Amino acid sequence: QEKVTLGGSQSLQIWIDGKPSPYQDMSALLRDMPGDQIDKIELITQPGAQFDAAGGAILNVVLKRNVNLGWKGTASINVGGYRYDQSRFYDQDNNNYGRINPGLNLTYRKGKISLFANGTLNNGSYFDGFSVNRFIENDIYNGNNLNNAKYFYRAVRTGIDYNVTDKTTLGFTTRIWGRDGKEAATNRTTVSNASLPDKVLYAFFTDNDGDDRTRGLYSSIGFKHEFDKKIEKTFTLDLDYNNINSTSINDLTIYPEETPTIRSLSKQTVKQPVDLYVLKADYTHSIDSTFKISLGAKSSFAGINNGLSFERSGVLSPNESNDFLYNENINAAYENINKSVGKIDLSGGLRTEQTVINGKTDNVTVLKRDYLQFFPSGSALYRLDEHMGVQGSYAKRVNRPSFDQQNPFTYFIDSLTYTKGNPSLLPEIVQTSKLTFTYDYQPVFGISYSVTDSVIVENAPKIEGTRTFTTAENIAHQSRLELQLNFPIKLGKYIDGFGGNQLIRNAYNATYQDTKYDESRWHWLAYWSING
Repeated sequence: QEKVTLGGSQSLQIWIDGKPSPYQDMSALLRDMPGDQIDKIELITQPGAQFDAAGGAILNVVLKRNVNLGWKGTASINVGGYRYDQSRFYDQDNNNYGRINPGLNLTYRKGKISLFANGTLNNGSYFDGFSVNRFIENDIYNGNNLNNAKYFYRAVRTGIDYNVTDKTTLGFTTRIWGRDGKEAATNRTTVSNASLPDKVLYAFFTDNDGDDRTRGLYSSIGFKHEFDKKIEKTFTLDLDYNNINSTSINDLTIYPEETPTIRSLSKQTVKQPVDLYVLKADYTHSIDSTFKISLGAKSSFAGINNGLSFERSGVLSPNESNDFLYNENINAAYENINKSVGKIDLSGGLRTEQTVINGKTDNVTVLKRDYLQFFPSGSALYRLDEHMGVQGSYAKRVNRPSFDQQNPFTYFIDSLTYTKGNPSLLPEIVQTSKLTFTYDYQPVFGISYSVTDSVIVENAPKIEGTRTFTTAENIAHQSRLELQLNFPIKLGKYIDGFGGNQLIRNAYNATYQDTKYDESRWHWLAYWSING
């Protein structure tokens, strides 16, 4: 599965236009979204108290919204493709994959009104594959899985801003999108004995044909009032609504390699509607040019109804079907203070969050939590001279288990492999300290150290007879050391850019199924961007 990471960490959050949506696959949405719809990408490596305590660094994708006066329209089309040799998979040759992305942008601004609208399509194909070796008693199960997929994504986004006065603005934005996908996965499993691993005793296939359909609606109403434009005194109020409806159907066919006419048929259908309401208020008050106070509150309400039905040869299997109703309410309040004293810039904040979760399966409560958490953060920047400075910072954050990780339903990948949620998961608590040398407030060299308690391992494997399933578990303690060096690039008069290096050490300490794991590993990352 594709994931967006930062320095090897998967706690990176992806936001769209400054708003998170933790109940949809943002990595898949970002993959489907054409690049010409993106205006810029903002990276917030150490979010302060004004941001949600959940997750790590924030990757905010800002979509285009032209502010030129009058009417303006642009159209674009992007085409791409590749060819891949899949000979490592059973009875496969080279395959072609590609995509086509047309898009249209319209903007209008005159007087007190600003309008925008854009639409985009993305039609393409891709593949993924994996191999799994299982050692069960004296037998070896070797499975190779290849999944060919096609998708069709479309989205329409519109918005209006109205300047009621010079100090007051009302805004409304809505985004409607849909994604249809079809998958055709084939898994060939061979079985051999540990004494003769190269001799195949028998083999069988599992075909998994998937049909996915997702529809989304996002609406946001915003109010902003500037009490004083000369000294920042601003109040903002936002009300957001997110609705996501997805249906996933998987037809599984299992048959022996020698007698393919003998077939076992099953069907798995998952329907999952999601409703998310968010109310957020923020107030910023500058005492003077050196002293600013920020206050805010936020409440979010999420309701998710996951219905899973599993059929064998057209007959519903009650033991493998269930209905999971999940409700989550998070209430938060924060304060943040920024103060400059001579050559020192100070910032400190505290965020308090209450989390209330309730999960029911067939009217039986399997998940019930209500807890309060405090998340302090702070930083101090000392300016060595006009350009250079040194900054130290600390933050405490949380990574809550996702809905899917807590849902106790069983989801089959093939006849011998499935995933299963864990309602008893606890949230991860992450504490990070960082020391950075800056130039014009941009990081040049930095060193950071973080520790994470109750680390959630996404796919902890377990064996149930001849089947293997994975589930999320709190089984580890992690420490992370990161050294970072950034530098500008200048070649002549017309070529410039930037580059950097990251040296990262991840260490894990865990005990799982009576086995002790205490390992660490170094990683090195290098990157650069050159403009001419």
